[in-house]
Amino acid sequence: MRFGLFYELQLPRPWGEGDELRLFQQSLDEVELADRLGFDNVLLPSGYALGIDGITFAGGIAPQLTRSKLLVAVRCGEQWPEIWLR
Repeated sequence: MRFGLFYELQLPRPWGEGDELRLFQQSLDEVELADRLGFDNVLLPSGYALGIDGITFAGGIAPQLTRSKLLVAVRCGEQWPEIWLR
């Protein structure tokens, strides 16, 4: 049997000092724990509305994982430069 995580990083408003760093660090700790416990994969969606991009998070966590695979669901329309200008 295989297990995986669906990990969506969201930071609700109002944002306080250090909230983004705390969310990022807590998420890193949780994904590292899942890796040590034997989870097979971590699915990270990407998207403008999520607050913290899954691709950036995947880049930060990838070197620290030994077992789990990172799956990044990319919404192609949200990666176009015209969308970034919203």
